Amino acid sequence: MIMKIVFLWSMVMPSVAIRMSRKSHPIDYAKQQQTGQLVRQAWEDKYDAMSGDGVWILQGKAIHASFVRENTLGRYGFYLHTYSEPAACVHLLREVRRVYPESPVYIMSDGGMDFSGICAEIGKCNFQWRPPANDRWNPMPFFNRIREAARWLQTKYVIMLEPDNTLEHKLPDEPKVDADAGGLRDQNPSFGKNLTDYMEGKARIASGNSSYKLKWDRFGLAGGSFFRTEAVLHAFDPNSIDWHEVRKLDSKRVWSSDVAMPIALAIHGYSYFPYGVTQKRYGMDSAAAWRHYGREEVKPYYGKQLEKSEEHLVKKYAGPIGTRVDCQGCVWVSDDVCLAQQPPTCPTTEHDRGPPTK
Repeated sequence: MIMKIVFLWSMVMPSVAIRMSRKSHPIDYAKQQQTGQLVRQAWEDKYDAMSGDGVWILQGKAIHASFVRENTLGRYGFYLHTYSEPAACVHLLREVRRVYPESPVYIMSDGGMDFSGICAEIGKCNFQWRPPANDRWNPMPFFNRIREAARWLQTKYVIMLEPDNTLEHKLPDEPKVDADAGGLRDQNPSFGKNLTDYMEGKARIASGNSSYKLKWDRFGLAGGSFFRTEAVLHAFDPNSIDWHEVRKLDSKRVWSSDVAMPIALAIHGYSYFPYGVTQKRYGMDSAAAWRHYGREEVKPYYGKQLEKSEEHLVKKYAGPIGTRVDCQGCVWVSDDVCLAQQPPTCPTTEHDRGPPTK
């Protein structure tokens, strides 16, 4: 795996590391619409991966033996994947900032509302609006967006949040589980034998571990899940997965982000196991840091209006918005392509067809 890092090593001063600035800047919507290009930090396209202990390394640079690695930009970074529900998001983000005053936060709106106001309020935050892609059911935009967030956050772990999460406890300094990712202890139907065999076979090659076995044969990587950043940047490359083969071995549920993520992690040699998230229908865990409310529950703050004094925190997106996407497994282009359309629209293939064959 290519490892590129943001710490520059000096031949003359080997004990000095240069820390990179990560400042949030307002989004230039006009430029984004005119150029069709994503508005992002200049450094984001230069670095693709992070070492297992959270330190970025520039490709081709040797690390001096006396260098003690540390994660200088924090242990946990938070990625809020959202569309609307402003009251729920405002409450959740304020709680995150109260408990994690120094942690970076990245908010992504999938063709929905403008959360730049609450992002400015909590600070150390980056909000990005992306064209509607129904990315919960389209792994290419979903994977690209969480990787973009991970690059900006620069933390050892990414915590993915959704509006129906509540913060119950502070996470320990390190997740108390031997896995690269963790989420709900769900009771959904497990992966079938054919897909499991495929995932484990790929994992043994990718990891070099000839005895690799899935630690958990279901999924459950919903809001509140944690991910090692290295795993996000490596495993969630949508172009590294044979989606047609994966679809053939299971069902159209593979397009769901909850399902696609554990598949991607496994075939790249990473592990996942239930940890840190609880939900009523699966049995409550009082030690879990996050609660994820299920569809059968009343979700806190859902449908509520913001107070008049808070309406500036979340607003209707002011720019043009293209056609809503409802199909699944049908968006196989980057956001740059979607933004180049006027209005921003993601081209689609047929529902459940998968990526175009070459």
